[in-house]
Amino acid sequence: RTWERYTYQSVMRNVVWKLIIQKEKEFLDEYKKENGLSKLNKDRKREALFIFYSQPEIKELEELTKNLNDNSY
Repeated sequence: RTWERYTYQSVMRNVVWKLIIQKEKEFLDEYKKENGLSKLNKDRKREALFIFYSQPEIKELEELTKNLNDNSY
């Protein structure tokens, strides 16, 4: 019954959320490096984030976040 405790659920949600944010930052840094950019304009960032969120690993993490938020586990 540990899973049903709010504190446990909250910790799990935060871990997954922080992982996605960390991976997004790393991806954007690498995207800028690969494309020889120092900054991303709005359109380039939108393009990069589309690629990032299309990755299977990120889709899986988003699905996990959705399941955690909906308590459907």
